[in-house]
Amino acid sequence: MNVKANKKQISLFGLVALLAVTSGFAGASILFRNNAKATTNNQIITQTSNAAPSGNIADIEKCMSEPEDTRQKCMDDFMVEYFKGRTTKQVLADVEAVRATSSRMENDCHPVVHAIGRETYKLTGNIGDAFEACDQTCHSGCYHGVMERLFYSDKELSSNYSHLTFEDMEEKIPGICDADKFRDPSTAVIFQCLHGVGHAILYTLDYN
Repeated sequence: MNVKANKKQISLFGLVALLAVTSGFAGASILFRNNAKATTNNQIITQTSNAAPSGNIADIEKCMSEPEDTRQKCMDDFMVEYFKGRTTKQVLADVEAVRATSSRMENDCHPVVHAIGRETYKLTGNIGDAFEACDQTCHSGCYHGVMERLFYSDKELSSNYSHLTFEDMEEKIPGICDADKFRDPSTAVIFQCLHGVGHAILYTLDYN
């Protein structure tokens, strides 16, 4: 790798370190914060269609049998239809219900809720409302999916996570988790945003 790229990597590592420190303070604040404001207003309707809810979330398990290069598109296409008449919270609750009886869903729920997050960001159109709509179901995968949709194009997502360029990250990351990006900038929501950005950076660096 050339010197220019190395300098960019060093810069991104600095961002990772800053995010880690900030996340640590946010996490400590969550632990010691008494009577934190409950995010009861998170029932954001992300699909305004008048269509009645239909389908079974368990059917997304069929996508997990798809080849790797088509699996993610299968899940995203499924979510487009499944979200009709449902909120993000309702879809996440459906996943939780199926996890209790399906070992396949239990094992694969994290990529499934990533797909929920991607569709949530697509429908809300901004990171603040999308994060408020998500919750911590299955290791907070919904938040991670929101970050994927924020950073990656449709073409990149359909080809299973083509990496961001350093230029993309330098353009999009600064200020992405600032409080003014959220309708309800609670410590917990900002923490999940920082956590998701950290994953995006480390993924681009191949976790090296």
